[in-house]
Amino acid sequence: MSEQKLKIGITQGDPNGIGWEIILKALADPRMTEICTPVLYGSAKTADYYRKTLSEQEEIQLAPAVSAHEARRGKINIVNCGETEQTAPGRATPEAGRAAVEALRRAVQDLKEGNLDALVTAPIDKETVQSDEFRHTGHTEYLGTELEGEPLMIMCSEILRIGLVTKHIPVSEISRNITKEKIVRNLETMRRTLIEDFGIVEPRIAVMALNPHAGDGGLLGTEEKEIIKPAIEEAYGKGILAFGPFAADGLFAGGGYTRYDGILAMYHDQGLAPFKSLSPDGVNYTAGLKAVRTSPDHGTAFDIAGQDKADAQSMRNAIYTAIDIVGHRRAWAEWTANPLPHAERERGHRDNPGRETNRETVRPEREE
Repeated sequence: MSEQKLKIGITQGDPNGIGWEIILKALADPRMTEICTPVLYGSAKTADYYRKTLSEQEEIQLAPAVSAHEARRGKINIVNCGETEQTAPGRATPEAGRAAVEALRRAVQDLKEGNLDALVTAPIDKETVQSDEFRHTGHTEYLGTELEGEPLMIMCSEILRIGLVTKHIPVSEISRNITKEKIVRNLETMRRTLIEDFGIVEPRIAVMALNPHAGDGGLLGTEEKEIIKPAIEEAYGKGILAFGPFAADGLFAGGGYTRYDGILAMYHDQGLAPFKSLSPDGVNYTAGLKAVRTSPDHGTAFDIAGQDKADAQSMRNAIYTAIDIVGHRRAWAEWTANPLPHAERERGHRDNPGRETNRETVRPEREE
Protein backbone atom coordinates (compact mmCIF):
# COMPACT_ATOMS: atom_id res chain seq x y z
CA MET A 1 0.00 0.00 0.00
CA SER A 2 2.90 2.41 0.64
CA GLU A 3 3.82 2.31 -3.03
CA GLN A 4 0.34 3.38 -4.06
CA LYS A 5 0.34 6.40 -1.72
CA LEU A 6 -3.39 6.45 -1.11
CA LYS A 7 -4.91 9.90 -0.74
CA ILE A 8 -6.53 10.02 2.68
CA GLY A 9 -8.82 12.98 3.37
CA ILE A 10 -8.88 14.20 6.99
CA THR A 11 -11.48 16.74 8.17
CA GLN A 12 -10.79 19.19 10.99
CA GLY A 13 -13.97 18.42 12.92
CA ASP A 14 -15.09 21.05 15.40
CA PRO A 15 -12.32 23.70 15.43
CA ASN A 16 -12.92 24.31 19.14
CA GLY A 17 -12.46 20.65 20.04
CA ILE A 18 -9.41 18.39 20.00
CA GLY A 19 -9.61 17.67 16.27
CA TRP A 20 -6.62 19.72 15.17
CA GLU A 21 -4.53 18.58 18.11
CA ILE A 22 -4.93 14.89 17.35
CA ILE A 23 -4.48 15.49 13.60
CA LEU A 24 -1.21 17.36 14.10
CA LYS A 25 0.09 14.82 16.62
CA ALA A 26 -0.82 11.91 14.35
CA LEU A 27 0.89 13.48 11.33
CA ALA A 28 3.97 14.64 13.24
CA ASP A 29 5.57 11.28 12.52
CA PRO A 30 7.25 11.69 9.10
CA ARG A 31 6.48 8.05 8.31
CA MET A 32 2.83 9.01 7.81
CA THR A 33 3.62 10.58 4.44
CA GLU A 34 5.43 7.37 3.50
CA ILE A 35 2.29 5.25 3.84
CA CYS A 36 -0.25 7.73 2.45
CA THR A 37 -0.79 11.23 1.08
CA PRO A 38 -2.76 13.16 3.72
CA VAL A 39 -5.20 15.81 2.50
CA LEU A 40 -6.51 17.98 5.33
CA TYR A 41 -9.77 19.90 5.10
CA GLY A 42 -9.97 22.85 7.44
CA SER A 43 -8.54 26.20 8.39
CA ALA A 44 -4.77 26.60 8.03
CA LYS A 45 -4.96 29.49 10.51
CA THR A 46 -6.69 27.31 13.10
CA ALA A 47 -4.18 24.53 12.51
CA ASP A 48 -1.33 26.95 13.20
CA TYR A 49 -3.05 28.13 16.38
CA TYR A 50 -3.19 24.62 17.78
CA ARG A 51 0.34 23.79 16.64
CA LYS A 52 1.57 26.56 18.94
CA THR A 53 -0.25 25.01 21.91
CA LEU A 54 1.72 21.77 21.65
CA SER A 55 4.72 21.25 23.93
CA GLU A 56 6.57 19.56 21.09
CA GLN A 57 5.94 21.93 18.23
CA GLU A 58 6.77 19.75 15.29
CA GLU A 59 7.60 21.70 12.16
CA ILE A 60 4.74 20.35 10.11
CA GLN A 61 4.63 22.07 6.75
CA LEU A 62 1.15 22.23 5.22
CA ALA A 63 1.08 22.37 1.43
CA PRO A 64 -1.92 24.36 0.08
CA ALA A 65 -4.17 22.60 -2.43
CA VAL A 66 -7.39 23.64 -4.15
CA SER A 67 -8.65 20.07 -4.00
CA ALA A 68 -7.36 16.56 -3.38
CA HIS A 69 -6.77 16.28 -7.12
CA GLU A 70 -3.79 18.63 -6.69
CA ALA A 71 -2.40 16.93 -3.58
CA ARG A 72 1.31 16.17 -3.75
CA ARG A 73 2.97 12.97 -2.59
CA GLY A 74 5.30 13.25 0.34
CA LYS A 75 3.48 16.38 1.57
CA ILE A 76 0.79 17.08 4.14
CA ASN A 77 -1.72 18.87 1.94
CA ILE A 78 -4.46 21.20 3.12
CA VAL A 79 -7.60 22.43 1.38
CA ASN A 80 -8.24 25.68 3.22
CA CYS A 81 -11.88 25.90 4.34
CA GLY A 82 -13.95 26.08 7.49
CA GLU A 83 -12.56 29.37 8.75
CA THR A 84 -13.75 31.00 11.96
CA GLU A 85 -13.25 34.57 13.12
CA GLN A 86 -11.92 33.40 16.48
CA THR A 87 -10.63 30.08 17.80
CA ALA A 88 -12.17 29.36 21.19
CA PRO A 89 -10.96 25.99 22.54
CA GLY A 90 -13.53 24.26 24.68
CA ARG A 91 -16.53 26.30 23.53
CA ALA A 92 -19.43 24.84 21.56
CA THR A 93 -20.47 27.60 19.17
CA PRO A 94 -22.65 27.78 16.04
CA GLU A 95 -19.72 29.30 14.14
CA ALA A 96 -17.53 26.31 14.96
CA GLY A 97 -20.34 23.98 13.92
CA ARG A 98 -20.67 25.76 10.59
CA ALA A 99 -16.90 25.52 10.02
CA ALA A 100 -16.97 21.78 10.77
CA VAL A 101 -19.77 21.21 8.26
CA GLU A 102 -18.02 23.26 5.57
CA ALA A 103 -14.85 21.20 5.89
CA LEU A 104 -16.84 17.96 5.85
CA ARG A 105 -18.74 18.94 2.73
CA ARG A 106 -15.57 19.88 0.85
CA ALA A 107 -14.01 16.55 1.73
CA VAL A 108 -17.10 14.53 0.79
CA GLN A 109 -17.23 16.31 -2.56
CA ASP A 110 -13.67 15.22 -3.31
CA LEU A 111 -14.54 11.73 -2.11
CA LYS A 112 -17.54 11.53 -4.44
CA GLU A 113 -15.48 12.78 -7.38
CA GLY A 114 -12.88 10.07 -6.83
CA ASN A 115 -10.10 12.43 -5.73
CA LEU A 116 -9.75 10.65 -2.38
CA ASP A 117 -9.27 6.97 -1.62
CA ALA A 118 -10.75 7.23 1.87
CA LEU A 119 -11.99 9.75 4.42
CA VAL A 120 -11.07 10.15 8.09
CA THR A 121 -13.18 12.56 10.12
CA ALA A 122 -12.25 14.35 13.34
CA PRO A 123 -15.10 14.70 15.87
CA ILE A 124 -17.93 17.19 15.43
CA ASP A 125 -20.40 18.54 17.97
CA LYS A 126 -23.77 17.10 16.98
CA GLU A 127 -25.69 20.05 18.42
CA THR A 128 -23.81 22.99 16.92
CA VAL A 129 -23.69 21.53 13.40
CA GLN A 130 -27.47 21.65 13.14
CA SER A 131 -28.88 24.20 10.70
CA ASP A 132 -31.51 24.49 7.99
CA GLU A 133 -28.93 23.08 5.54
CA PHE A 134 -27.60 20.31 7.80
CA ARG A 135 -30.07 18.11 9.65
CA HIS A 136 -28.14 14.99 10.52
CA THR A 137 -27.39 13.39 13.89
CA GLY A 138 -23.83 12.49 12.95
CA HIS A 139 -21.29 11.70 10.25
CA THR A 140 -22.78 8.25 9.66
CA GLU A 141 -26.24 9.56 8.81
CA TYR A 142 -24.87 12.38 6.63
CA LEU A 143 -22.65 10.03 4.63
CA GLY A 144 -25.54 7.63 4.15
CA THR A 145 -27.48 10.46 2.51
CA GLU A 146 -24.61 11.82 0.43
CA LEU A 147 -23.32 8.45 -0.74
CA GLU A 148 -26.78 6.91 -1.21
CA GLY A 149 -26.33 3.87 0.97
CA GLU A 150 -27.60 2.30 4.17
CA PRO A 151 -24.62 2.78 6.50
CA LEU A 152 -23.80 0.40 9.30
CA MET A 153 -21.79 1.88 12.15
CA ILE A 154 -19.07 -0.56 13.20
CA MET A 155 -16.68 0.05 16.06
CA CYS A 156 -13.51 -1.90 15.37
CA SER A 157 -10.17 -2.73 16.95
CA GLU A 158 -7.75 -5.64 16.89
CA ILE A 159 -9.99 -7.62 19.25
CA LEU A 160 -13.55 -6.40 18.56
CA ARG A 161 -15.90 -5.39 15.75
CA ILE A 162 -19.31 -4.24 16.95
CA GLY A 163 -22.06 -3.10 14.59
CA LEU A 164 -25.18 -1.19 15.67
CA VAL A 165 -28.75 -1.84 14.57
CA THR A 166 -29.86 1.59 15.85
CA LYS A 167 -27.50 4.52 16.17
CA HIS A 168 -28.15 8.07 17.33
CA ILE A 169 -31.73 7.90 18.56
CA PRO A 170 -33.30 8.36 22.01
CA VAL A 171 -33.43 5.26 24.21
CA SER A 172 -37.22 5.56 24.33
CA GLU A 173 -37.36 4.94 20.56
CA ILE A 174 -35.01 1.96 20.38
CA SER A 175 -37.55 -0.86 20.65
CA ARG A 176 -39.86 0.37 17.90
CA ASN A 177 -36.89 0.95 15.59
CA ILE A 178 -35.75 -2.68 15.80
CA THR A 179 -37.32 -4.90 13.16
CA LYS A 180 -36.57 -8.34 11.81
CA GLU A 181 -35.93 -6.91 8.36
CA LYS A 182 -33.44 -4.34 9.68
CA ILE A 183 -31.51 -6.94 11.68
CA VAL A 184 -31.30 -9.25 8.66
CA ARG A 185 -30.06 -6.39 6.43
CA ASN A 186 -27.47 -5.43 9.02
CA LEU A 187 -26.27 -9.02 9.29
CA GLU A 188 -25.94 -9.20 5.51
CA THR A 189 -23.97 -5.95 5.49
CA MET A 190 -21.79 -7.05 8.39
CA ARG A 191 -20.95 -10.40 6.81
CA ARG A 192 -20.04 -8.73 3.51
CA THR A 193 -17.96 -6.10 5.33
CA LEU A 194 -16.07 -8.63 7.42
CA ILE A 195 -15.23 -10.60 4.28
CA GLU A 196 -14.44 -7.81 1.82
CA ASP A 197 -13.15 -5.06 4.14
CA PHE A 198 -11.45 -7.09 6.87
CA GLY A 199 -10.35 -10.20 4.97
CA ILE A 200 -12.19 -12.76 7.11
CA VAL A 201 -13.07 -15.86 5.08
CA GLU A 202 -16.43 -16.78 6.67
CA PRO A 203 -17.21 -14.68 9.74
CA ARG A 204 -19.13 -15.80 12.81
CA ILE A 205 -21.43 -13.07 14.12
CA ALA A 206 -22.93 -12.87 17.60
CA VAL A 207 -26.25 -11.04 17.89
CA MET A 208 -27.01 -9.31 21.16
CA ALA A 209 -30.39 -9.35 22.90
CA LEU A 210 -32.29 -6.16 23.73
CA ASN A 211 -33.66 -6.96 27.16
CA PRO A 212 -31.90 -8.12 30.36
CA HIS A 213 -31.19 -11.86 30.40
CA ALA A 214 -32.28 -12.02 26.73
CA GLY A 215 -35.85 -11.47 27.83
CA ASP A 216 -36.00 -14.45 30.22
CA GLY A 217 -38.39 -16.34 27.94
CA GLY A 218 -40.67 -13.33 27.55
CA LEU A 219 -40.84 -12.31 31.21
CA LEU A 220 -38.65 -9.24 30.63
CA GLY A 221 -39.67 -8.44 27.07
CA THR A 222 -40.74 -10.17 23.88
CA GLU A 223 -38.40 -8.58 21.31
CA GLU A 224 -35.99 -11.53 21.45
CA LYS A 225 -38.70 -14.09 20.81
CA GLU A 226 -40.71 -12.11 18.25
CA ILE A 227 -38.05 -10.15 16.36
CA ILE A 228 -34.40 -10.93 17.09
CA LYS A 229 -34.43 -14.74 17.10
CA PRO A 230 -36.54 -14.98 13.91
CA ALA A 231 -34.10 -12.55 12.25
CA ILE A 232 -31.15 -14.72 13.26
CA GLU A 233 -32.87 -17.82 11.90
CA GLU A 234 -33.65 -16.10 8.59
CA ALA A 235 -30.09 -14.84 8.26
CA TYR A 236 -28.71 -18.29 9.08
CA GLY A 237 -30.93 -19.70 6.35
CA LYS A 238 -29.22 -17.30 3.93
CA GLY A 239 -25.81 -18.67 4.81
CA ILE A 240 -24.85 -16.12 7.45
CA LEU A 241 -23.20 -17.65 10.52
CA ALA A 242 -25.27 -15.65 13.01
CA PHE A 243 -25.82 -16.82 16.57
CA GLY A 244 -27.79 -15.62 19.59
CA PRO A 245 -29.46 -13.62 20.92
CA PHE A 246 -26.98 -13.22 23.75
CA ALA A 247 -27.40 -11.17 26.91
CA ALA A 248 -24.83 -8.37 26.79
CA ASP A 249 -23.43 -8.86 30.28
CA GLY A 250 -22.78 -12.56 29.81
CA LEU A 251 -21.31 -12.17 26.33
CA PHE A 252 -18.68 -9.67 27.46
CA ALA A 253 -18.07 -10.51 31.12
CA GLY A 254 -17.53 -14.18 30.33
CA GLY A 255 -15.23 -13.50 27.40
CA GLY A 256 -17.62 -15.15 24.96
CA TYR A 257 -17.14 -12.30 22.49
CA THR A 258 -13.70 -13.68 21.62
CA ARG A 259 -15.32 -16.62 19.80
CA TYR A 260 -16.87 -14.33 17.19
CA ASP A 261 -15.51 -12.21 14.34
CA GLY A 262 -18.22 -9.60 14.73
CA ILE A 263 -21.00 -8.61 17.12
CA LEU A 264 -24.29 -6.93 16.26
CA ALA A 265 -25.63 -4.77 19.09
CA MET A 266 -29.17 -3.44 19.25
CA TYR A 267 -28.36 0.12 20.29
CA HIS A 268 -25.56 2.67 20.70
CA ASP A 269 -24.53 2.38 24.34
CA GLN A 270 -25.04 -1.40 24.42
CA GLY A 271 -22.24 -1.70 21.89
CA LEU A 272 -20.03 1.28 22.68
CA ALA A 273 -19.79 0.84 26.45
CA PRO A 274 -18.09 -2.57 26.31
CA PHE A 275 -16.17 -1.62 23.17
CA LYS A 276 -14.55 1.46 24.70
CA SER A 277 -13.82 -0.43 27.90
CA LEU A 278 -12.00 -3.18 26.03
CA SER A 279 -10.59 -1.09 23.14
CA PRO A 280 -9.74 2.43 24.36
CA ASP A 281 -8.05 3.40 21.07
CA GLY A 282 -10.59 1.91 18.70
CA VAL A 283 -11.99 3.17 15.41
CA ASN A 284 -15.45 4.04 14.14
CA TYR A 285 -15.98 2.64 10.63
CA THR A 286 -18.95 3.40 8.38
CA ALA A 287 -19.69 0.15 6.57
CA GLY A 288 -22.17 -0.47 3.80
CA LEU A 289 -21.02 2.39 1.54
CA LYS A 290 -18.98 2.44 -1.65
CA ALA A 291 -16.52 4.87 -0.05
CA VAL A 292 -14.37 4.19 3.01
CA ARG A 293 -14.78 6.43 6.06
CA THR A 294 -13.28 6.02 9.51
CA SER A 295 -12.92 8.23 12.58
CA PRO A 296 -11.53 8.13 16.11
CA ASP A 297 -13.90 6.50 18.60
CA HIS A 298 -14.21 9.60 20.80
CA GLY A 299 -15.87 13.00 20.71
CA THR A 300 -14.76 16.63 20.67
CA ALA A 301 -13.48 16.51 24.29
CA PHE A 302 -14.13 20.22 24.84
CA ASP A 303 -12.96 19.85 28.45
CA ILE A 304 -9.32 19.33 27.37
CA ALA A 305 -9.28 21.23 24.07
CA GLY A 306 -6.24 23.42 23.55
CA GLN A 307 -4.41 21.98 26.57
CA ASP A 308 -2.05 19.53 24.83
CA LYS A 309 -3.69 16.63 26.69
CA ALA A 310 -5.38 14.77 23.84
CA ASP A 311 -4.13 11.29 22.91
CA ALA A 312 -3.83 10.91 19.13
CA GLN A 313 -3.64 7.10 19.03
CA SER A 314 -7.27 6.63 18.01
CA MET A 315 -6.75 9.10 15.15
CA ARG A 316 -3.63 7.21 14.05
CA ASN A 317 -5.57 3.96 14.17
CA ALA A 318 -8.37 5.53 12.11
CA ILE A 319 -5.87 6.44 9.39
CA TYR A 320 -4.26 2.98 9.49
CA THR A 321 -7.66 1.28 9.36
CA ALA A 322 -8.78 3.35 6.37
CA ILE A 323 -5.63 2.36 4.48
CA ASP A 324 -6.05 -1.31 5.40
CA ILE A 325 -9.71 -1.42 4.36
CA VAL A 326 -8.98 0.15 0.97
CA GLY A 327 -6.28 -2.49 0.50
CA HIS A 328 -8.61 -5.34 1.47
CA ARG A 329 -11.34 -4.04 -0.84
CA ARG A 330 -9.01 -3.81 -3.80
CA ALA A 331 -7.58 -7.25 -3.16
CA TRP A 332 -11.08 -8.70 -2.90
CA ALA A 333 -12.22 -6.93 -6.08
CA GLU A 334 -9.22 -8.27 -7.97
CA TRP A 335 -9.65 -11.77 -6.62
CA THR A 336 -13.36 -11.93 -7.50
CA ALA A 337 -13.27 -9.96 -10.78
CA ASN A 338 -12.92 -13.07 -12.96
CA PRO A 339 -13.39 -16.27 -10.99
CA LEU A 340 -13.07 -18.56 -14.03
CA PRO A 341 -9.22 -18.70 -14.06
CA HIS A 342 -9.27 -19.57 -10.35
CA ALA A 343 -11.86 -22.28 -10.98
CA GLU A 344 -9.74 -23.71 -13.80
CA ARG A 345 -6.69 -23.87 -11.53
CA GLU A 346 -8.74 -25.52 -8.80
CA ARG A 347 -10.02 -28.13 -11.27
CA GLY A 348 -6.51 -28.77 -12.59
CA HIS A 349 -5.28 -29.37 -9.09
CA ARG A 350 -8.09 -31.82 -8.37
CA ASP A 351 -7.45 -33.68 -11.64
CA ASN A 352 -3.75 -34.03 -10.75
CA PRO A 353 -3.71 -34.45 -6.97
CA GLY A 354 -0.23 -35.92 -6.94
CA ARG A 355 1.38 -33.01 -8.77
CA GLU A 356 2.36 -29.94 -6.76
CA THR A 357 1.95 -26.63 -8.57
CA ASN A 358 2.69 -23.04 -7.79
CA ARG A 359 -0.88 -21.91 -7.33
CA GLU A 360 -1.45 -18.19 -7.76
CA THR A 361 -4.81 -17.98 -6.10
CA VAL A 362 -4.60 -15.44 -3.28
CA ARG A 363 -7.34 -15.58 -0.74
CA PRO A 364 -7.95 -12.92 1.92
CA GLU A 365 -6.29 -13.96 5.15
CA ARG A 366 -8.43 -14.61 8.17
CA GLU A 367 -7.76 -12.17 10.97
CA GLU A 368 -6.96 -13.82 14.25
